[in-house]
Amino acid sequence: MELSTAGLGIQSASPLGTSPEQLAVISKAADGMQQSQLETLQQDGWLAGVGEVRATAQLAALHAEEFSTEQRVRSWLHVNCSHCHQPHAGGSALIDLRRETKTDAMQLVGQVPLRGAFGISGAGLVVPGDPEGSVLLYRIASCAGGRMPRLGATLPDPAALSEVRRWIAELPRTGATETVNSDEELDRVRKAIARLETLSAVERAELLQGLVATARGALMVLLEIQDSEELLPLGREIALLTVDSQSLAARDLFARFLPPDRARSDGAGSMDRQSLLAAVGDVDRGRAVFRREGGASCINCHRAEGVGVVLGPALDGIGRKMTRAEILNQIEEPSGTIKPTYLLWSVETTRGLVHTGLLKERTTEKLVLANTGPRQQEIPVAEIESVNVQQKSLMPEQLLRELSSQDAADLLEYLESLVETGSE
Repeated sequence: MELSTAGLGIQSASPLGTSPEQLAVISKAADGMQQSQLETLQQDGWLAGVGEVRATAQLAALHAEEFSTEQRVRSWLHVNCSHCHQPHAGGSALIDLRRETKTDAMQLVGQVPLRGAFGISGAGLVVPGDPEGSVLLYRIASCAGGRMPRLGATLPDPAALSEVRRWIAELPRTGATETVNSDEELDRVRKAIARLETLSAVERAELLQGLVATARGALMVLLEIQDSEELLPLGREIALLTVDSQSLAARDLFARFLPPDRARSDGAGSMDRQSLLAAVGDVDRGRAVFRREGGASCINCHRAEGVGVVLGPALDGIGRKMTRAEILNQIEEPSGTIKPTYLLWSVETTRGLVHTGLLKERTTEKLVLANTGPRQQEIPVAEIESVNVQQKSLMPEQLLRELSSQDAADLLEYLESLVETGSE
């Protein structure tokens, strides 16, 4: 099943498995002959019954210098990301990260991010010639909930970061591409880092905090120091300076440098419930948390005071309908109490394709699902193999772990203040 669905270039509803490309690594057989793992497995009978194994190109490892930067990066994205990020794989993003997909058909380069820009100015999913403006690179670098890939690792891969950065920098800019001057910004960062040894401890801390105050700046500094043995200790220094920062980008990008005993413990996810409910919040700051890209990303699914997306429940009037404790319950356990309208539907088609989302329409001819993003998925009833209504919310759990305790208190204060209904 896994081999046949991989050959079709689609993700089936079956468990994740290998693809022919991953098994095309050349190895030495028992008789000393050079052949691929595919050939060996076929000869040994492991692939019997699946038909003739097709010849396939070998994937390029990140360290394989005989391949181009593009080949290495596209192979890495294929192996680590394309199990979800390809058509009909059940993921909510529209991008296609399979290696065989042409660059201009990936729905990636030059595209506007639909699931948040993490505060990056001038952001795109991938901005040609501007790595620090590319959300893809930020997600690979982050240690927080928005990090990708989610499977197989708990920390970012420095080698992958370096190669993806190089690939984006080498992508040709088009006439329509608007980017900041990354070369000028990088030169400024390098000059600032070179000055550090001449500064007092206070001046040094102020300069470093200033360099990573924005998402773009924090990502640029991280990428600059991670490839240098000499500069790498700065990662720990910046992590310690920003562990309590309100700057999500600096906190999330440099968290991997923190010693175990200094890992951020002021997050809302680590607070006991009563302390969080008793914490004093600020409505204006909470409004900013609600509308902020990255972090909890509330506006990707909810609308309040005329701002946000109408996918989940509108939140105008929630402060009149629920107590502060009940609002916190909904955030911490979104699937605990959920109306049927907001249950997650999973539909498998006769071709083995999987679609997930909220049910928007169901007739004798079609079923329509909605997910994050602008498009709805229309599935003809004749093509449906099975339908599974999951007793869970589209809203992810543990959202508070992405917020500081103060951010969480501010968000609760804001939501509790929403007593008017239908405000625009």
